Amino acid sequence: MGLRNLSPALIIMLITSSFIPLAYATAGHAYVSAAAVTGLGTGDLTTFVLNTTQGDGNITISGPSSVDPDTLSSAYEAVGYATKYLNLSERNYNFSYTIFDNSSSVSGPSGGLAFTLLAVSALSGTKLMHNFGVTGTIDGAGNVGQIGGIYEKSSAAKFGGKQFMIVPLASSGSFEQMLYYIAQQRLGIQLVMASNLTQALGYADGSTPFSFLSYNTTFNYHVGKLQELNITCSNCDMADFKNLTNATFSFTRQETGKIPGNFGGAKQGMLGMMGNYSSIAAKGYLYSGADLSFQQFINAFVLANSNFTKSNAKAIVANVSDYCSLITPPAMTSDNYEYVIGGEMRQTWALITLNESSKIIANASTTDDLATAISQAGTGYAWCLAANQMYAIAAKSNSSYVTIASNSTLAKKIYSMVAAINTQTPGLYQRAALQDYRQGMYGAALYNVEYANWFDTQLPNYNESNFTSAITANIANSTSGIWPFEFAAQALFYLSQAHLNVSTSQSYIQSAYSTSLLSRQLGVADGMLTGSFTSYVPSQVQASQLLSISQQIQELFAMMLIVIVLLLLVLVVLIAILVKHPPQAKSANLRPAQRARRR
Repeated sequence: MGLRNLSPALIIMLITSSFIPLAYATAGHAYVSAAAVTGLGTGDLTTFVLNTTQGDGNITISGPSSVDPDTLSSAYEAVGYATKYLNLSERNYNFSYTIFDNSSSVSGPSGGLAFTLLAVSALSGTKLMHNFGVTGTIDGAGNVGQIGGIYEKSSAAKFGGKQFMIVPLASSGSFEQMLYYIAQQRLGIQLVMASNLTQALGYADGSTPFSFLSYNTTFNYHVGKLQELNITCSNCDMADFKNLTNATFSFTRQETGKIPGNFGGAKQGMLGMMGNYSSIAAKGYLYSGADLSFQQFINAFVLANSNFTKSNAKAIVANVSDYCSLITPPAMTSDNYEYVIGGEMRQTWALITLNESSKIIANASTTDDLATAISQAGTGYAWCLAANQMYAIAAKSNSSYVTIASNSTLAKKIYSMVAAINTQTPGLYQRAALQDYRQGMYGAALYNVEYANWFDTQLPNYNESNFTSAITANIANSTSGIWPFEFAAQALFYLSQAHLNVSTSQSYIQSAYSTSLLSRQLGVADGMLTGSFTSYVPSQVQASQLLSISQQIQELFAMMLIVIVLLLLVLVVLIAILVKHPPQAKSANLRPAQRARRR
């Protein structure tokens, strides 16, 4: 950063700060470029300067007309940790921070890391490079914390001439890391993650080399050692669920194929992982493979739609909402009810989620918000694609139609279960249960209640042996019905991974337990449903719902074609009549003089 790029006030500050008396050998000055968010889609690169002198621990921030308490607090936290890091006493120094910012006020704690780097540099004499931007909070232990507005801040650093940006560590494969990756690849500036001050200082003084950040799409599933599924589903058509699994693989591959070239590394990694998901399904764990593929679809959707503008986000949500609103469930039968209910649940989840996405877009303050809304739209889209496939499977049923009467004992029980849900801060499943019940979709409401209960269940304080015993007992009662069975199979998948991944075994065992618990609950729900079905003959209106949108359009075109053919036949008959009996000219009986005038 040359002097010609600095403001006159900053040049004066840097020159005058060099005249600190030599007697204060451990005191000094430093400056660094910190990135900030000024508005949706825009960022600012702000220069932070620190002058330290011997004193009594006084800390001041000057420059803006007002400084938010969060910012001042982060400066105190920074000085406290920096002096501890250097084994010094902060009470022996005064710290005078100056923020050269174009805005009238500065707020937020994300300058904490910048404040800390400055304190260490000024007190220790460590020279900082000036070819980078920095953002991140700091705590009393020197840990760098998460921030928002990464796209705006990276953009500010890029257009401020910086070569790289120091950002807080994001966990591998997380949504935050994907946002880092998108900002880096779209803007062309390197992002470097630091989890603590030591790492950040190594990047800031040039002593630690780094490389371009990549988005990790590879997860360590031990597919080769995975045993074949050793339980059997009763009352299940596994061919249908295999079709559903393959459909999920298909739409995930299609979406992954839409990822643009500047995300080529992530795209290739995702396509490679699809082979693992297919292998998991081939071992009998169909839902596990499909579920992993489903999660990849969401990430691929964000990468494929990474133009984080408000107008683009609105259009994406609107298009997905239109699609989700058009798919229609077929009438429920004694054979297809699991697929009808499964589709209804996912369609409800999608519409609730898309409504939330619209609210997020309306109130967005950073591109992080827009990215979140687009990610939720991708989730809704995947749910509706899966629901449409379930409806297609269900539509093939030729069994007798069934329903749950609104005045039945089960409907009343479901009402009691839904009413017992805590509506103070309802989650997705609670809201879906309420919505489905109001619309008379009692089966979906019951399943959503079970999902909500499962989601809210506190895990017991078991050891591995107790967890495994409980999982086995739950699975033993979950092998009838496609959804109970598939969740039981997923519990066994998680259990197998726990034994193959020692470092994460506890997390996998807990997932296996909670999933087996859900499978048992859904098995109970299945028994409640099938014992309360009432047979009926659908009306013409209900029967018409069995037709998909494409079938209805085809019928409309066929009717139009018949009308056109009939009109052509009528036209041909009229022409034939006119040719055989041409009309006589009315002027035939007029006198010659009259005919001449008519000409």
